[in-house]
Amino acid sequence: IGIIRRPPGRTGRGPRAGAVAIATPPTSAGARGAGRRVVVGGVILGATVAAAAGVYVVCRYLSGKPSPHVTSHLANLGRSLGFHLWQLVPVSVKLPETTGQLFTGLQGYWIMLLGYPLLAVIVAGMTSLWRRGVRMPAVVLVLSVLALVLGAGVNASKARYFMPLEPLIALGFIEGVVVTVQGIRRRRGLATGPRLRAKAVIIAVAAIGAVNCPWLVRTACYYSYQGHHGRYLDVIEHGKYADLYATADYISKNVAPGEKVHVRKDRVRMLHLLSGKVIDPLYSFGVDDPWNAAQAGVVYRDLLARPEIDVVIDDPGGLDARYADRMTALLDTTGGLRMARQIGKTRIYRRTGALAPSTEAASQTTEAEDP
Repeated sequence: IGIIRRPPGRTGRGPRAGAVAIATPPTSAGARGAGRRVVVGGVILGATVAAAAGVYVVCRYLSGKPSPHVTSHLANLGRSLGFHLWQLVPVSVKLPETTGQLFTGLQGYWIMLLGYPLLAVIVAGMTSLWRRGVRMPAVVLVLSVLALVLGAGVNASKARYFMPLEPLIALGFIEGVVVTVQGIRRRRGLATGPRLRAKAVIIAVAAIGAVNCPWLVRTACYYSYQGHHGRYLDVIEHGKYADLYATADYISKNVAPGEKVHVRKDRVRMLHLLSGKVIDPLYSFGVDDPWNAAQAGVVYRDLLARPEIDVVIDDPGGLDARYADRMTALLDTTGGLRMARQIGKTRIYRRTGALAPSTEAASQTTEAEDP
């Protein structure tokens, strides 16, 4: 369910079903083989649709809230065909950087430049496989990209969406290196054979390992050491979660059953699991940039609209200073709220009476929206 409910998981299985149905393996031919592949593809597709629908039903009728991932996916599907086709243009422009990121785990201009030859090698490898009758990898990759664009738009260019396809991408890269090495040797009049193919595969795998292994080993050792000494949350993502354990400990000891605790959306599940208390989200949508001064105003208005609120947690970890500074200023000047505890940069407020809007809200809203 955790895979099905995310756009990459949902969109990845449809293309696999199509690939099973239309790709022609060398060992299967004729109407009987084609019919068998269509049946298998239909089973895969039907199971995917059933699983996604099941997640939606469970979220909607058991928790009382629709799954935001499924809902956003269905909303994207409702757009026009022309809109989806146009999304292929920006996605294609970003594919080189996405490819470079998949192989290195890094981003930036140089990674984008590296992505062009990597993409060319992968295309050469997939073309070679296709000519040899191994068509499944190419069909799955192409249909997966189209499905991602249909369901996620420009977001389909994010590297993490292609992670379920990494084995096929690596296969294309390895085959592409083999084809490239063989082509160079043929032009020079040199012999090619099975041993050369084996050496080219070793070169391709070694290249991937040489780029990724040092970073993986360093990261694994660093975080294992910090985790063993109880500092994992203090260092991961530049200390984004540094105050989380202490905040959860405060909540578990100082929040009575039935009291309403509100915190930013991405902290709700973590604090719930760590503290054992019911945590509700302060909504954080409304503008394109989710962590700017204007967005703080959106979250603050949501807070004021909740008379049942008891505890507000202002956790700025990992957020833009524009958002964090304004949110703190608004909460500090809100009538009916007092700061009960400060843990690092996290501020915990308790309601003492009816909430009165901050005197700074109106003036800061005007300033934030003024171009």
